[in-house]
Amino acid sequence: MDSTGETASLVLTKNLPEEFVSEVRTVNTKEKHFYNLFTIGEPIISDNYSELRPDIARFGIRSVASIPLVAKDRVIGALNVGSYRRDEITDQEREILISIGRELGTTILRMSA
Repeated sequence: MDSTGETASLVLTKNLPEEFVSEVRTVNTKEKHFYNLFTIGEPIISDNYSELRPDIARFGIRSVASIPLVAKDRVIGALNVGSYRRDEITDQEREILISIGRELGTTILRMSA
């Protein structure tokens, strides 16, 4: 996130088309779903990504999990995982991703200190 907390930008991507990345590179954290993710700290987990972002459904991503990276009870970023082939994200996968988000947030904070 930027220093004002109003936008969040991609830092690293893998296996995504450049056209897609250019459309999602920076997001407004005050928009509905992103507000929940970056301000409230709620994960965004969807088995039907086109419902959340119909504007970019043409890229074929079918399921997505955006997990807040939390350090000292503050969201410092997000881990985003998407799939072209699967529709369902299981409860176990959800819990694992949320745990990873907590650990990554703490690790990032320690490394930046």
